[in-house]
Amino acid sequence: MPTTITIRIQMPTGPSQIVLDEDATVAQLAAAIKEKAEGLDIASIKYGWPSAALKFRGGDDDSVRDKTVKSLNLHRERLTVVLSENPEPAPEPPSAPPPVEGPNEHDPPTVRLPTGNDLVLRVMADDNSCMYTAMMPIIRQSAQERGMDVSTAGALRQVIGQQILSQPDTYNSAVLEKSPGAYVENLLNPQSWGGSIELNVLSELFDIEICVVSVNNGSVIYQGEGQHERRCVILWSGIHYDRVVETLFGGAADTGDTEFDVCTWDCATSDHILKGALEMAAILKENNYAHDSNAAVYSCKQCGWVGQGEKELIKHCQATSHSEIQTIDDK
Repeated sequence: MPTTITIRIQMPTGPSQIVLDEDATVAQLAAAIKEKAEGLDIASIKYGWPSAALKFRGGDDDSVRDKTVKSLNLHRERLTVVLSENPEPAPEPPSAPPPVEGPNEHDPPTVRLPTGNDLVLRVMADDNSCMYTAMMPIIRQSAQERGMDVSTAGALRQVIGQQILSQPDTYNSAVLEKSPGAYVENLLNPQSWGGSIELNVLSELFDIEICVVSVNNGSVIYQGEGQHERRCVILWSGIHYDRVVETLFGGAADTGDTEFDVCTWDCATSDHILKGALEMAAILKENNYAHDSNAAVYSCKQCGWVGQGEKELIKHCQATSHSEIQTIDDK
């Protein structure tokens, strides 16, 4: 009897799974996922930690597509479908019934607000710059007023790095856990992730309270709490940042039209936005979008190291420069 591989898929419409032959290739996996997606415009598929991607837009490496799913250790892995942020609208089916208003447990993460508008999750590309990409539209106008270029993740990394180096008393070796020069050198590496220090810099530089909603524990971590008049909300899955926005007209959540997204609010009058974001986080956690990086157990395929928690993993990677890391299944 042939051996099969089971792969869990987190689709925008809810969790699913795919069963493939043991010798199935990545190309066959991609075809199976596209079939499950039923016409949705897929940008990439996220898997593993540190997060990697099976890309669905040009530049696919044939050698990767020809690899077997087993060789990438995807058995029992949970993959997350990332849609294009600006997908081409799908043709409307004839005589389609009007959609049911308001989300339910099987819908994508959209929350109806008391105002009648929708709170929507805009999923960022999985390219190690998700935090920067999530913040770019939020600070764009303020950056333009200051004559700063934040049009790309790389440009925003440069802005943050310059700010860190300009405040050596605030961002010193004790705070950064390495010299400011070494920290900024790593920050400018497009493969490095952004985190609390970078968010703190953005909060101070662009006068905005940044509310980070954790999917894993349903908490809110504030950068610049009580210091600014405006706030924004981003969502943290444990390994990935996404942007939370308010849509002001019906259908924007479904079409992916981001032109009129509202992504900043008055701190004094937007508690309903935070409440909606926490409701969204709860929906996502039920759909297995959370990743507890402190509880997870990791192993290094290069040397056999095994450790628990993100901090220990970072220590190992920094000490050895190893990058071939996998999560050990707890089942």
